[in-house]
Amino acid sequence: MAMPADALGERAVVVISKDGTTREVALGDVARIDIGQGKLTLHTSGGEANDLAYESLDRMLIGLP
Repeated sequence: MAMPADALGERAVVVISKDGTTREVALGDVARIDIGQGKLTLHTSGGEANDLAYESLDRMLIGLP
């Protein structure tokens, strides 16, 4: 399981949904980000993959401490 970056004090990928929920993954735990048709998929080095539909996303921030 990927650790939240704020717990580690390191850079992160933060995805903020329109409903206000956030998904935060330490940058070192991100294996790949797929930008596909209709969805974004965030893959972690631990093998997790989270699909996020574009219509539900507000923004994605990469590299924030």
